Amino acid sequence: MAETLGVAASIIAVVQLASVVGDYLMTYNEGGEDKNRLVVQLTNAKLMLNLVKDNVEDQRHPEWQKTAEILMMRLGPLDQFNSTMEQIIEKITPSHQSLRVAFRRALSWPLVESEVRALLASLPALSMDQIQKMKWPFRREKVAELVRCLEWNISLFTIALQFNNA
Repeated sequence: MAETLGVAASIIAVVQLASVVGDYLMTYNEGGEDKNRLVVQLTNAKLMLNLVKDNVEDQRHPEWQKTAEILMMRLGPLDQFNSTMEQIIEKITPSHQSLRVAFRRALSWPLVESEVRALLASLPALSMDQIQKMKWPFRREKVAELVRCLEWNISLFTIALQFNNA
């Protein structure tokens, strides 16, 4: 039971972080279709992760604990999603070193919900002037790579859902 709560809390933390990253991406005036593709894939990943979390929390299906362990193993699907998030964060966070360190620490496994909450609270509020000056930090090729990674993660989350719901 405690393991299940830990897995669910880690997934919740990842979903919250993906939400903040998506919100930050949306503050860019530039980016157009590339920005939209990244945000859509982040949204899709969040939806799938919420379904996984709901299944992990469902006590009627204890077999989900094993699936959750597989999803969370080193270099597993959640670790790969984490890596993709780090690549995005590296580009969108201000160059302020302590903020980047805080993001990386919050993304390290196991995720601790209180650390993620503290990180989210520490993110600077951007003024409209700052937002208008922000330049889109990604090249088209990098966006395509990130979208492929997110699509792959979503596929793995979907397979996990189908496998345990069969």
